[in-house]
Amino acid sequence: MEIEKELQEIKKELEEIKKELFIIREEAIKIEHLEEYAQSSNFPALIGIILLQLLTIFLLGWIMFKGGFLF
Repeated sequence: MEIEKELQEIKKELEEIKKELFIIREEAIKIEHLEEYAQSSNFPALIGIILLQLLTIFLLGWIMFKGGFLF
């Protein structure tokens, strides 16, 4: 009787561990997808390029406004 109760408790604990492992696997998959997205995203470079373009447009406009070089 005691052995059967212990076996039942062990089975319950194993089922709980299986559920927790399944949850951990799902979270790991989500993290992997986020890491792949973060690596494929060139967001900082995109911001840098946009800022350089805005600076260039501003400088060209300023030169044209002042009636400057080659305009």
